[in-house]
Amino acid sequence: MGEGNPHISHRENLPLKDEIHYTHVRWQKDSQAHHLLLSKLLSFPTTPTSYALSILLSIPSHSTPLFNRFITRFSRSRDANHEAAVLAYAKMRRDGVPIDRFSLPPLLRSTARIEGGGVVGREVHGLAVKMGFGSDPFVQTGLVGFYGARGRVGDARLVFDRMSNRDLIAWGVMLDGYYQSGHYKEVLSLYQEMKKGPSPDPDQVIFVTILSACARTRDLKSGEQIHASISRRNLATDGHLDTALINMYASCASMDTARRLYDRMPPPKNPIASTAMVSGYSKSGSISAARSIFDQTVDRDLVSWSAMISAYAESDRPDEALKLFSQMRASGVQPDRVTVLSVVSACARIGALERARWIDDFARARGFRGTWWWTMRSSTCMRSAGAWRTRCGCSRGWGGGGT
Repeated sequence: MGEGNPHISHRENLPLKDEIHYTHVRWQKDSQAHHLLLSKLLSFPTTPTSYALSILLSIPSHSTPLFNRFITRFSRSRDANHEAAVLAYAKMRRDGVPIDRFSLPPLLRSTARIEGGGVVGREVHGLAVKMGFGSDPFVQTGLVGFYGARGRVGDARLVFDRMSNRDLIAWGVMLDGYYQSGHYKEVLSLYQEMKKGPSPDPDQVIFVTILSACARTRDLKSGEQIHASISRRNLATDGHLDTALINMYASCASMDTARRLYDRMPPPKNPIASTAMVSGYSKSGSISAARSIFDQTVDRDLVSWSAMISAYAESDRPDEALKLFSQMRASGVQPDRVTVLSVVSACARIGALERARWIDDFARARGFRGTWWWTMRSSTCMRSAGAWRTRCGCSRGWGGGGT
């Protein structure tokens, strides 16, 4: 047999990432090879985005489609690197690589998620208009998402209203922009518009957003109407939609319906649905029912623990809040400011002065004691002032007769 090509035999033993780097070094002046190299890099899903970016920036310019693939990869992969997407766009502009309609939506997705991205996003908007893409529905949806994610829902709505063809994704992006910005009534108003016009039927994702807005506004009537619409359409529900329904009913204090839906949910129960049930039961005064749900929750996160501790702290069993706080810490879950304030409230209600001092030191050690902490702490303790006076023997009030 012949000796063969030593370069090929050497490369056959290289891992893919090392092969790419080896090829990059050998083919540094070959533009066609660059394209093949980068295409292979993108085909390898576990390639770190930082490595892909370093290769992209270090070699000469490439075609628009290849840049678009990189920007999309940077904006959507599991290890999304939104700064890298913006840097790839900057290289396109610097090297004179043409921008097309497919370059803009993933770029807008990234500019919505980085610090200072608002300036770049507005530049991209201006570029889109200048290049004649301002009325492209693909680009318009990206702009609605960009402005919505930056909290500029007025600008998002302006773009949305100018769209001549609103598909299901565009409606969902606008509804989500309102919801994420806290404009819950506008979510419900836009949903009514969606029902009137020649618009696509909502899917599970849109119904989750609308039901979540109903939960936030305690709008049980609208929530029940949406539930009825889902049932009439025989729309298949998934875990997210079931959880949104349970959360809506629990938030609106309709616990019997929430419980029926919760009991139908197959095990293991969604922890978000379980936390909604705990909160709903605690607000209705059914602490034992809340604890029963909590005890059945398999994956208890910080929110689950905090909901149950808060329920005890505001009930006639504040001592249980302190016990549960200790159990939470023993389980390895670390409290946040909200959890600690619930414990402060519980200490105030039972007159556990030494424990309250320990909690105060605990909060200081974790950096919780900023302006926000002192404001909320004072409010919490003032609400429990009567309990403090009674438990600590201060029967004549704050101003006299003992402290």
